[in-house]
Amino acid sequence: MRPKIVFVLNYFCGILFSKNSLVVKTDATPPFIVFVLLALALIFHGLAQISGFRQTSKNLEPEIARAEKEIASIREIHEKRSKEIEKRKILVTQAEQEMKRFTNVIKELDELARHGDKDALNILGPNWELTPRDPNDHRLRI
Repeated sequence: MRPKIVFVLNYFCGILFSKNSLVVKTDATPPFIVFVLLALALIFHGLAQISGFRQTSKNLEPEIARAEKEIASIREIHEKRSKEIEKRKILVTQAEQEMKRFTNVIKELDELARHGDKDALNILGPNWELTPRDPNDHRLRI
């Protein structure tokens, strides 16, 4: 086995082993063969890298397709939700108007009850007290 390795090394690199020493032979193979082998190795390595990149891109294609489907479904959901919000804006404004009207009615009843109106006191009850949370808040705590 050792003579084959020595022959290969001697032929391609110009190196001759004698016993345990390393002797460089100057008249062996021309040095350009080493450079050719190195260039071939680099070319092989580059081709392997390119094929690896291609395989990676092929592996990513299903992931990209799944991501595009998810993006499309999210866009559809967003459109549906925005349409629902637009539909409910009218209801929300109506509810706000009704709440303001109700608040105004309760405030008027409270004013009437404070001035001694018996009907307002019957509607509100004996332990009634109007306490708003803050001046800008139209909701009431009863």
